[in-house]
Formats: sequence, C-alpha cells, structure tokens
Amino acid sequence: MSVFKVKKDTDSYSYPIIKIIAFIILIAGSIVVRCSVHIANSGLNTAAGIITVLIVCLSVLCVYLSFAEIIVLHERRKNAKEENGVFSGKTKDVSVTKIVELATENDIIDIRALSKGKVIKLGASADQKTGHGGFFDKEYYIEDKAFSDPASFDSELQIISENGNLSVVSIDGVEPEKWAL
Repeated sequence: MSVFKVKKDTDSYSYPIIKIIAFIILIAGSIVVRCSVHIANSGLNTAAGIITVLIVCLSVLCVYLSFAEIIVLHERRKNAKEENGVFSGKTKDVSVTKIVELATENDIIDIRALSKGKVIKLGASADQKTGHGGFFDKEYYIEDKAFSDPASFDSELQIISENGNLSVVSIDGVEPEKWAL
C-alpha cells in the first residue's frame, strides 16, 4: 500500500479522508516547526529548509491523490448503480420522436434513459478530422447496437420504449430538466 498511488479499488471514503486530514496536519506541523525553530548553523538551516519543502510538496501530492481516490470511488459507485439499473435520481419522460430529433440535430450526443428498469446508453456519434470543417460517418446507437440512419434508430427505440416514451436520466451528462424538451 503506497500513499503515492491512487487506490482505485477502495470501497470507503474513510481512508482517503483520513489521509487528507493527516497530510494537512503534517503540512501545517512542518511549517510551524520550521518557522519556530531557528538553527544557527547555516548548512543545517538550509538542509532543514529543503526537507521542509520536500515534506510539504509530497504531502500536497498525497492530498491531491486522496481527492482523486474520492472522485474515482464516487464515479465507480455511480456507474455501478447505473449498470445494475439502480437509479434514484430524477427522470423526464421524453418521446421517441424527440429523442430521434435530438440525435439527428446533434452530431454527437449521449443520452442515458431507463428501459425496463435498467439504465441504457443511446445517442449519436460521428468522426471528425483535425483541421477539417465537419463531422462524417454519423451513427446512432443503443448500447452496443449501431444504426446508420435515423429510421432504424427510431424503430429500435419504439421497441424498447413504453408507449412511445423513454424516461431520460441525462443528456450529455446533464439532467433532462436543464434541456428545453
């Protein structure tokens, strides 16, 4: 176990939070000790200053990595909930016609929706070459299925929808209420 690595398999927020608190205390303690203790020997004084700077820099790195662990854990938990079909947030019922319209109007769009109690990914994607104006090779997708035209995309959405509507969880990572639907 190294404090200088992001622990990606952590299951609790406790370890990263304890590390953050401990390293902030270490930073503050190092600075206080360095400022309050005066060493007469200039060589030792310089060495103590360098050691203090190293302690502070490494501690800041550890705090930064601990925040990264918290973010990784949060994302992992969020994704696990979505993959297991557990969703407790707000949704908005959107017609399949509106979803197809959004996917057609936008070259790239990612929509998360509930279908049969499970969160699914759907939308449109396209390629672009650097320095060239537009997008090309546009495809529509539902999970791992790709469709080259909006009509096929619409047909498949009609099959998985309930009465022509899907409960949208997010559009490009934003709650559907923020979109004018």
